[in-house]
Amino acid sequence: MNSYPVHYRTADGRRTAEVTETTITVFEGCKTIATVPATAHHHEYPGSVWEVINEAPAPAAAEPLAPVTATIATRHPKSGLSIGYRVTVDTVERAELISEAGVSAGLAARLTIQAGPGQRPVTIMASRLIGEGVWYSDAMTERGGRVHYSRGFGNRQGGPRRLLADFGDVLSICAYDVPGLVEDAEPGQPLKLAKVKAKRKAKAAAKA
Repeated sequence: MNSYPVHYRTADGRRTAEVTETTITVFEGCKTIATVPATAHHHEYPGSVWEVINEAPAPAAAEPLAPVTATIATRHPKSGLSIGYRVTVDTVERAELISEAGVSAGLAARLTIQAGPGQRPVTIMASRLIGEGVWYSDAMTERGGRVHYSRGFGNRQGGPRRLLADFGDVLSICAYDVPGLVEDAEPGQPLKLAKVKAKRKAKAAAKA
């Protein structure tokens, strides 16, 4: 007699499943993509669990964000000077990174900032992890190839660079414009991503 829960993992490691006496929960990475009833058939024939795992639909990709351009004036925290910027947000999307340090999950954004017509624009890769109330700059590059700094997505070690609050507000607004991306992205509040909802295929349901 099995002791529950029982765990399954595909050969490539991308999908796993946890089987209890009553449910089969399928994961893709850290995301739950299906939860279905476990029946006597599943417990008696483990191969039927693999069918559920393989047939669970992949998470629906969020619709891409159309580039957004805004002109904002912000006060630089070090100099105290008020500076006007032209900000173009290219992407804001869900991101996940699995490393030796663990799993980093949240939002990743790419934006271009130009201080004035005579200034070279810089491109920033920014991130905001689940539970964080602010955005951080992970990398900054200048047109022409100059790299100001570069670190991995969500890397908060060694003095992370906090993005100016006005830039972060623009990114949070853009995040709300992507359907099904965030549940709560208010500035200063812990980031909550929208839950990924998936339906079991009719074929898999018929085998229950």
